[in-house]
Amino acid sequence: GAMNVMLGQFEAAVSDANAGLKIDPNYYELLFMKATVFVVLEKELDEIINAYQTFLALAPKDHLRVPESYYSMACRYVECSDDDDLIEETYKQGEEAEKIQLPCFLPYKSDNKMALKSAFEDECSPDVIPVLVPDRRSRLTDLHRIDIFKRHRQWSASMSSNKNAPIGITQKPRVKQPTSKSLIGLKSISLREINPTKDHVYNGYVLSVTIIDEALSWRPSIHLVIEDENYDCDHMVVYDFQDTQGKHLINEVFTIGTKMSIINPYLRIGANDGKPFIRVDDFSSIIFQHESERVVNMCRCCGQSNASHVCSRCKRARYCTKECQIMDWKLYEHKLLCIDRSYREKSLTLDGSVTQKFDGQQESTSEASQLCLPLIPIDAAQNDIRVQTSSLFLLAPAYQEKNVPLGSSVWMASNSVHLLMKRDNHLCLLDQNLNVVKKTPWASDEHV
Repeated sequence: GAMNVMLGQFEAAVSDANAGLKIDPNYYELLFMKATVFVVLEKELDEIINAYQTFLALAPKDHLRVPESYYSMACRYVECSDDDDLIEETYKQGEEAEKIQLPCFLPYKSDNKMALKSAFEDECSPDVIPVLVPDRRSRLTDLHRIDIFKRHRQWSASMSSNKNAPIGITQKPRVKQPTSKSLIGLKSISLREINPTKDHVYNGYVLSVTIIDEALSWRPSIHLVIEDENYDCDHMVVYDFQDTQGKHLINEVFTIGTKMSIINPYLRIGANDGKPFIRVDDFSSIIFQHESERVVNMCRCCGQSNASHVCSRCKRARYCTKECQIMDWKLYEHKLLCIDRSYREKSLTLDGSVTQKFDGQQESTSEASQLCLPLIPIDAAQNDIRVQTSSLFLLAPAYQEKNVPLGSSVWMASNSVHLLMKRDNHLCLLDQNLNVVKKTPWASDEHV
C-alpha cells in the first residue's frame, strides 16, 4: 500500500488497505493511510471524516498521527463547510492531542496546522484566494503539477526534434507590470492565492519561487517551471532579454534549485492555449536570492537537496530515492529529456562509428524515393551488430520527414546525414539522396 502511494497509484493503495483491514480490522496504521489517500482522491467529506474518526477510535491517544488527523479534518471542513465553530473545535482537538505527544515528536510539524493558523490570522486582499498548504509528498501526484511537467518536457523534446530552434510568438500583455527595486513593504503571495482565471498584476505583492526543472530558451522568451513555498508549481515565462543571452541565461542563471522573488507578479492567460502562467516583462522585477540559498543537487522529483543518485543515462537528473526516479520517469516523463539528451550529446559521432561497422556494397533504392513517414530513433543493442558498446550511439531525430511505401522497407532510425533501416533481410545505411551507402545481412528475427 505504501509503495502504491509513493507511485501515485492511489486507487490501488485503497484496495491494499481494504485487503489488509479484512485480515485485521483494527490495524490503525492502514486506517490512517486510507484516510489520507481519501483526501488526495478528493472523496466526499463524509467518507474522509469517517475514515479519520475510525482511525482515532482505535489508535493510541499519543500516536504521532492523531494531531495531524484533527488538523486534516479541520482543513476539510474549511473547504466544504461554513461551520466556523466546528472548524475551531476540531483545530483545538489537534492542539490538545499535541500535548500528550512524546517529547521526541515535539515541536509538532504539520502543514495542515500551518494552513489553518494562516486562515485564522490573515486578512486576504479581494484579489487573493485563501488556500490550504498540501502535504509535501501528496502534492507530487497533483494533476496540475503532472500537467506542468509533461507540457514543459514535451516542449523540450519538440524543440530538439527540429533542426532549427523554434521561434516563439507572443502578444502584447493586456496589462502593464509595474516594477520596484526593493522588497520593502511588499506582501508575500503564493501561487494558490493567485486567481488562475484572470489576467491580473498583483501590485504590492512578491512571489518567492524555486526553479525545479531545466529552463528552455525560445526566442523571445525563457520558459521555466517554478515552485513556491507551499510546493505548488506553475509555468513562468521571462521576456526582455537579447537573443544572444538565451544560452547563458538557461545554463548559468535560471538553473535548477535557484531561488528568486518576483515583484508584482503578473498572472497571464495564454492567448493561444488559454493556460495560465506567470509572465515577467522586465528583468528588474526579478530579485535572485543569494547563492547560499540555492537548493544544491535538487531531487528532480520531490525537490529535496543533496540528492545522491544520478540518472545513469543522461547523467544530469538527480534523485534522493529510487521511488522518486521511478515517479519522475513515469509521471513526469523524464524519458523525454533523458533520451533527448542522449541524442544531442552522441549523435555527432554516430555516422563515422556505424559506417565503419558495415560490410557491403552500394545499391540504388528507387522505391525509397517516395518516402513520407516520420522516423523515430531507437536504441541499437551491442550484440545485434557485433560491435562494442562504446562504438554505438543513439541516433539524432530526423532532419526531415520521410515516407516508406507499404511493404517496401522497415524504418528504424535517422539523423541529419543518414537513414538506418532494414530492407530485404539487410540492415542498410542510406544517405540524404536515399542511396544505400553500406549494408550487411540481417535476419528477420533479429531486433534493433
